[in-house]
Amino acid sequence: MNLLKKLIKNNLVLLSSSIFEKIVFFFLTIFIARILGVEDYGKWGFVLSFTSLFVIFTDIGLNRFLVRDISRNKKKIKIYLTNILAIKFILSLTTFIIIIFISNLINISKDQILAVYLIAFSFLFSSIAGAFSSIFIAYEKMEFNALSKIIHVALLGISYVLVLLLDYGIIGLAVATLFVNLASLIYNFIILKKYFFKKIFNRIRFNLWKNLIKNAIPFGLITVFSIIYFKIDIVMLSLILKDDSAVGLYNAASRLIFNLMFLPIILSQTLFPIMSRYFKKSSKLRLILKNSSIFIFLISLIISSILILFADKIILLIYGDKFLEAAISLRILSLFYLIWSLNAILKTYLSSIDKQKTILYVMLFGAILNILLNLYFIPKFSFIGASITTFISEIVTLIILFFYVRNLNKNVQR
Repeated sequence: MNLLKKLIKNNLVLLSSSIFEKIVFFFLTIFIARILGVEDYGKWGFVLSFTSLFVIFTDIGLNRFLVRDISRNKKKIKIYLTNILAIKFILSLTTFIIIIFISNLINISKDQILAVYLIAFSFLFSSIAGAFSSIFIAYEKMEFNALSKIIHVALLGISYVLVLLLDYGIIGLAVATLFVNLASLIYNFIILKKYFFKKIFNRIRFNLWKNLIKNAIPFGLITVFSIIYFKIDIVMLSLILKDDSAVGLYNAASRLIFNLMFLPIILSQTLFPIMSRYFKKSSKLRLILKNSSIFIFLISLIISSILILFADKIILLIYGDKFLEAAISLRILSLFYLIWSLNAILKTYLSSIDKQKTILYVMLFGAILNILLNLYFIPKFSFIGASITTFISEIVTLIILFFYVRNLNKNVQR
């Protein structure tokens, strides 16, 4: 199968599963917000955002590193997989202990603390499942990844509806998340054993760990700073303002934007193994970058325009009149979405040519900028300030990445 056909096939497979995912989450978001109300929805938003700040420490970039290196050399998989799984197990348990400790230091309700514990423990399952999914992507067998996502979303949707109808609140949602993550792990393990390797586990080689961690950490830190863009706003809103309603309003707008990120993410996922394979063929790689950037810009521009024009009606339709104030935040975050989409392609390109350290430095700067701006804007403008901060941080990141890539390509052409 030639490059174009494979790219189209993998995009269509992931697009189908992502459309299913977003449809389910669209109605699920409406259901959760309306059942919980503004205040409890803000509490649930804090639980997810707070735990998300730690989730990368269960992986530290190992999934991304696994995709890149296996895409280049499939023979490495037998050496890498067992050792990466062992590292992830230790990291997940350590992260769980750290979350327990920190959550008891901050001023949150008892039901939030218990929900945090449950979500944190579920990271053990999702981290191992993520390693298996990375192998599907590295082998460009996106159909297995897509089916895994469909099963995960379907189970999550059913379980969330049941626990809320039974009035178990955010604790019920956390328990459901735990068991669904376990189910996803079991499915991925079965698929890997049946279609890829009869023998998954091999001898642990501790001498490899240092090299694996060293190469993975730049990818992991990039993810850390990306998470800060999306999650630190909600955490800071909660801790600075101590206003669950403000958190609920911001969470309502940001969840809509998050659910629309599937197009750039799908394109990045399918491009990454292909770009990694062509990392020594600069002219072909630049052509892929150019065409994919144009495509995603046009799609994102259409989506952003619709959100800006009809923000009030969209919020009213989805969440109801209690969440109407979130429309302003949605308009600002729509501009962020357009910029973020371009950044996603640029970061994928740089990662494929071993420039993840450059991305790391840019993301570090952006994350620090995001936090500092939040400290200024949130006390003055509440959740609107958090939206402004997110947009400014992302546009600064785009400017830096754009000029770096342009200069890099000019030097290669010389």
